[in-house]
Amino acid sequence: MECHLLKYECFLLVDHYEVRLQGGDRNGTTGRVEVRRNASEEWGSVCDDLWTEREAQVVCRQLGYKWGTAHSNSPFGEGSGPIYLDNVQCTGHETSLSHCQSNGWGVHNCKHYEDAGVSCYNHSVRLKSRGVTNVGTVEIRTTDGWVQVCDDEWSDVDAHVVCREQNYSYGKSLRKSKLGKMSTSDSVSTMSFYRFNCEGTETKLKDCSHQNRSQRCDTLARASAICMKEPMNNSFAIRFVQPNGDPVPAGTTWGEISVRRFGIWGQVCGSGTDWNDKSAKVACKQMGFAGGRAYGTVNETLRPIWITKLNCSGNEVSLEECVQDADSWGHPVHSCRPAYALCFKNDLKVSLAGNGSYFGRVQITYDGVTGTVCDDAWSSSDARVLCKSLGFNDGEPIQNSYYGPGTGPVMMNGLSCYGYENSIFQCRNNGWMVYNNTKCSSHAHDASVICYKEVRLSRGDHSHGVVQIMDQYWSVLCGEGFDEKDALVICKRLGFQHGRSLPKGTFGTFYGRYSRPNVGCVGNESSILDCSYDKMRGCQRENYLGYAAVSCYNGSINSNLELKLSGPTNQTGRVSIKKYGIWGRICPSAWDDKDADVVCRQLRYTGGVAYQDTSSGSGPYFLGEVNCHGNESALFNCTIGGEECDSQYSSGTAGVLCYRNRKPKLQLVGGTKNSGRLEIIMDDEVGSICDVGWSRYDATVAFRISSGQSEDNATTGQVEMYRRGSWVTVCADGFDDADARVVCRELGFPYSKKLVPGAFGSKYYTNSIINLNCSGNEESIKDCSFSEGTCPRRSYNYASIICSKQSVDNSEVRLLPPNEFPETLLVEKYGINGTICAEDWNEKSATVACKQLAYDGGVPFGPRYYSSRTPIWMSSVNCTGSERSINQCQRREMPISETCLSSRLAARVFCYRGQGFDLRLNGTDRNDYSGRVEISYNGVWGTICDSYWSNNDARVVCRQLGFVDGVAEPRGKYGKGMGPSWLYYVRCDGNEKAIWECSNSGWNVTHTSCRAHDYDASVYCTGKVRLEPNITFGAVEIWQDSEYALVCADEFDDVDAQVVCHSLGFQNGISICCSVFDDSIKLKYPISITNVQCTGQESSILQCNYRTNIDACQSRKYASVACSNSESSGAYELRLSEEYKGVVEVRHLNIWGTICPNGFDNKDAKVICRELGYQDGFSYYEHEFTSGDRQSLPWLSNLNCTGAEGYLARCGNIRWGDVRNCSSDTKAAVYCLDNASEYMLADKEALKKLEDLLRRRMLLNN
Repeated sequence: MECHLLKYECFLLVDHYEVRLQGGDRNGTTGRVEVRRNASEEWGSVCDDLWTEREAQVVCRQLGYKWGTAHSNSPFGEGSGPIYLDNVQCTGHETSLSHCQSNGWGVHNCKHYEDAGVSCYNHSVRLKSRGVTNVGTVEIRTTDGWVQVCDDEWSDVDAHVVCREQNYSYGKSLRKSKLGKMSTSDSVSTMSFYRFNCEGTETKLKDCSHQNRSQRCDTLARASAICMKEPMNNSFAIRFVQPNGDPVPAGTTWGEISVRRFGIWGQVCGSGTDWNDKSAKVACKQMGFAGGRAYGTVNETLRPIWITKLNCSGNEVSLEECVQDADSWGHPVHSCRPAYALCFKNDLKVSLAGNGSYFGRVQITYDGVTGTVCDDAWSSSDARVLCKSLGFNDGEPIQNSYYGPGTGPVMMNGLSCYGYENSIFQCRNNGWMVYNNTKCSSHAHDASVICYKEVRLSRGDHSHGVVQIMDQYWSVLCGEGFDEKDALVICKRLGFQHGRSLPKGTFGTFYGRYSRPNVGCVGNESSILDCSYDKMRGCQRENYLGYAAVSCYNGSINSNLELKLSGPTNQTGRVSIKKYGIWGRICPSAWDDKDADVVCRQLRYTGGVAYQDTSSGSGPYFLGEVNCHGNESALFNCTIGGEECDSQYSSGTAGVLCYRNRKPKLQLVGGTKNSGRLEIIMDDEVGSICDVGWSRYDATVAFRISSGQSEDNATTGQVEMYRRGSWVTVCADGFDDADARVVCRELGFPYSKKLVPGAFGSKYYTNSIINLNCSGNEESIKDCSFSEGTCPRRSYNYASIICSKQSVDNSEVRLLPPNEFPETLLVEKYGINGTICAEDWNEKSATVACKQLAYDGGVPFGPRYYSSRTPIWMSSVNCTGSERSINQCQRREMPISETCLSSRLAARVFCYRGQGFDLRLNGTDRNDYSGRVEISYNGVWGTICDSYWSNNDARVVCRQLGFVDGVAEPRGKYGKGMGPSWLYYVRCDGNEKAIWECSNSGWNVTHTSCRAHDYDASVYCTGKVRLEPNITFGAVEIWQDSEYALVCADEFDDVDAQVVCHSLGFQNGISICCSVFDDSIKLKYPISITNVQCTGQESSILQCNYRTNIDACQSRKYASVACSNSESSGAYELRLSEEYKGVVEVRHLNIWGTICPNGFDNKDAKVICRELGYQDGFSYYEHEFTSGDRQSLPWLSNLNCTGAEGYLARCGNIRWGDVRNCSSDTKAAVYCLDNASEYMLADKEALKKLEDLLRRRMLLNN
């Protein structure tokens, strides 16, 4: 083992890691990768960050195999030991995983759900499936990599050769990618093999005659095979399996369902609604049980998939009968959540234990045995699913055995419902009766619920709380006008005899939608929703305190007030008040030692001190502002405000610390006069303060350094002085080294350093200490002269300082190596870590920094906000690219610009070894200016996942590729990409030089939607001439210096339109007049291109004569065009958006468009319907309910038909593209009729109703 010191990094080179595979198939060729350094060390797993085929190749080579495939997201089950390696990066040629780079042994930020896995191969042919190597799609190893085999003419003879090559005795062929994986990212993309014609005697598949193809197979057209050592068992069977695929022990009643077909055990997918209680019932009965329920997935395992579609009635004898689509067997899918079932011999049901029909402890009765559910992770979604299964609308989770502990086994724990499941059994969980050695082992954490129909109580329990009503969704019942009759109706609905209203704001601030002010119940209504209310006005929410609240009860309640302490001892805790029969709280807004002293004396103590209790707890505020003089004998003798609590304090409650002898006091121990361990002395007992949540704001002294960092030997931050009960910031004006010495000396530090003003970013404060003047020899800052006032430019002009136990004379900046990339670049100065401001940070500077850290290169990455406690050590870094260290670059250390201080954006880098980064557009063969955006990192191409992809993002991509600008395209327009989603949720301002320089939310993301490539970003890049909003039609825009400008429609004709379309690569074009794509385009760009005069011979409109004058367009309308490669003619085609009615759509020049509603009437409709083969019709308009610019092309307007024409072209005003003044949000529509005269005579009333309906809904045109 060697340690090589390079710059500031130390790499440990270990000769060899021991490697093994766990949790995979019985052949030992697949599994979770586990490593250790020697035989005495515990085995541990490897994190899948940056885990690729290269790393898998090294692992498999180390295990004696030739090739390997990588798997992520713990496909072979989660490990249980340590995680030893993270961010492993191999070249693929190493002989041992120990020779690859990583964060270092045991250094990681991973969980076991990120455990890496591999599949290993030893032959020139492999079968790709989920977790096994003897079934799946066929691929052949070549010098270029793994090449797919397509299923053209694929036969059992071919499959037999594949299997014999892998030392199997039997083989069966499958087509349509059966039992394979959807992902093909590790296959060679430029070729495939097909039309194999093996004789059966070949030793290798590649020796069989076949043909080559210059592209991959279609995703669902790959050849598959099943290989076995024993004769194939063709019978169908079903069983439970363990996470490793082995059968479960005898007597097991629950687990993952596995089915056998053609001798191969595989999964049933539990995703969607196909796997339900009916399916589980069939499966359980087939295994010999009386019945069963669909059960939530416990482990995500990786096995071949047999069943993806089911349609069970519940009466089938075998699950095989439920697969009605024979072609769906083994159909590959992107993801498969394994189907689980819980089988029973007698019955399985859920109930609530307690005295209420809608609330209580959750109980499960299973085959006659009753148990509970643990509240571990018990959530609102879990409660909602349970209550809906019992016939309610919703539910609220209650924890900690609120309705008493149960008995019997704990049936379920760790529930994670989405909210749409039909029962809690279908929710993800930790397993049936699996809870050993957890908090669920006892009944102290039994889950409970309160179920609701149309009314519920919140912030209390089933008997009292804030009233919410189900009015399409849950809303807060307004407290205006709410009285005792209204409260009684609510309480009776909840099963109580009596009810009373509580004061508004009793439960603190309650956010939500407030509805139904001035409810007026008579008292005999069955529901609060039956009561009248003021429909003409909204609720006065009164800072979210104006809600209705109730207390429900049976019999009578004791009206006497009671008081007690709720806390860990009899002497301390929150003060609880009993009123209306309910225990509530005291608002801490004005709570002080006088109030606490009265409470403690009432409880027979000598006195007490006040504090704000923040422990979890809810309940009403029964006492608002308390104002005791201190001599009262009981709290209820003090002056007390209303029963509501200001929102600022509604998360806490009044607490007291009572003493018997002397008032508590503080002392410092083990340090200096102004530092040390803080202890409390109370009643002659000494105790300490737990440091959980302890901050410098709790350590109130006369002077402090705040909002910075503290290390063992140094502290840094802004300087503040304690004045008249609050902290006041010291102004940087006049603050010098002498002042800094006194501050640091008083805090126990011998060395000091004054930093630049505002070194920790923009801060908000009001009053300031100004004109601080110390000689440097004072013992305390109190001995210096100062005054109070307003600090100029105060947000950036506060005094900043470093206090240290070591000398701070060395100002050298040291670059700290990041643990992973991308990462904020940290630099160390004076022993304190700081950042580099992102302002002016560019690729040259990033390259210098990365090369200094011994990487091949680097790029600037999207900046991130840094902590306000972190100082800015450098800004405006300007490297030429040839420097060997960031210290050699021009930079600014002081003063820091106000832009840096206010934005608090820190420079980030992504350093690499290898090919680095590249960018391309993919997904279309038609052009090089549009497509799906793809990023290459070290040769691996991936996509950008972004559901909010904007024009600013597209602009950066397109300019990076050499275009002038770009437009964001709808997701999916160019198909789904492959490979990783490199970037997630990009937010560019449009001025960045590369897309990875934009702010973003993650690198190499693994969100489900991103892995499925549902949100792949696409762009349409534009040159100096473009159309908006479409590639083929839209407003004409020409680039002018720094933005696009619109072309004036005045005198713009078809000749000019032809030249515009020539500019864009089209053969033909026509002018569309005028400003037809919404006025919002005019708000984005000026109409400044005027007097366009083209001859028609130009190849670009830029070659035509035109003027630039923003005030010269008299019509204030912009020119638009439609471009096509079709020849100009009067040819057109008609269709309706629905079968016999709807929007009229017209295709001209091979572009589908619409007809303007202007002048469109029944005569026009009659001609259109007749041309479409109907006898008659009438007109109406349809609204285009879309936001933003018009997306469709209006072709015609004011048709002026007489109704006698045989087809549209005969009408009097067919002028293509002349659609001036066309309505932007409505389209012409028709309703066509067969046998119209007969229909109208037979049912005139029905036709009248139809016309009335259309008139109301879609503005029928008379």
